[in-house]
Amino acid sequence: MFTIVAENLISLCALMALGFIAGKIGVIDEKSSKGLGNVLLCIAMPCMIIMSMQRAFSTELLRDGLLTLGISVIIYIIAFGAGLLICRLIKIDGHKARIWVFTVIFGNVGYMGFPVMNAVFGDDILFYVSMANVVFNVLSTTLGIAVMNGFCLEKRTGAKTRNPLTLPQVLLPSVTALGFILFVTSVTIPPPLARALTMSGNMVTPLSMVIIGGILARSNLLKIFMGWKDYIYLAVKLFILPCLVLLVCKPIIGDGHVLSTVVLLTAMPAAAVTVIYAARFTDEEVYASKIIALSTLVSLITLPLIAFLMEIY
Repeated sequence: MFTIVAENLISLCALMALGFIAGKIGVIDEKSSKGLGNVLLCIAMPCMIIMSMQRAFSTELLRDGLLTLGISVIIYIIAFGAGLLICRLIKIDGHKARIWVFTVIFGNVGYMGFPVMNAVFGDDILFYVSMANVVFNVLSTTLGIAVMNGFCLEKRTGAKTRNPLTLPQVLLPSVTALGFILFVTSVTIPPPLARALTMSGNMVTPLSMVIIGGILARSNLLKIFMGWKDYIYLAVKLFILPCLVLLVCKPIIGDGHVLSTVVLLTAMPAAAVTVIYAARFTDEEVYASKIIALSTLVSLITLPLIAFLMEIY
């Protein structure tokens, strides 16, 4: 698995480099990047999710999908507790603590999770990734918003902030629910429509990597290497938590797509949505951007390492 992950990450890095170059020469600016992101999240990814669930119904697949969903919930709760504990131990406070805890909990399932898992394991694993993504969308707009408001980190003022739901956060779980219903009822999409959805879904991987490359192009890479506390974050998010998930889950559920999904999605870098929430709830948007850029770059090393540990354990 290590070789497969490493080889596919090299291909993804090449796509990311194209996005980086496009960003540097002005082909992709912040406005066009947001437009491409909307195409990705509102068109390409829903199509991919629907087609990933066009599977022959089996009780084993249903069980594994629900197991993935349940384990994902537990992992997010544990990550929340770990983020709070470490923040207090190394004395991170203020709005940075909100971003720190949020990014420990929520990885980049959309821009990195789907394309990496698809590239490494093929279309079959996307059913499981879609189930895990439901948990991400639900918790990022509930627990995630609460964390960004200082939940368990600061004294509450009593004022409630409106939950800024976006179209993708509503659309993706809804499409997953529709795909799940089609799977359970064994309804098959007609071939001409299925081909159109498949072609649209195939945009996810290249589009995601180009967008990430554009984001990195707008970052000052020389300034993203921050203080020692942020490297503790990287160790916790990209290595320690995935290793714990591997150590606990493998003896219980064994090898297979469920294990690969929950371990590698835990190892994904900070979620892109962090910047959106940071701008809405904190005054640390720049810090959030640095965390995303740095964790994305470091994950290119840690993801193959986690895959290697999965192979030898």
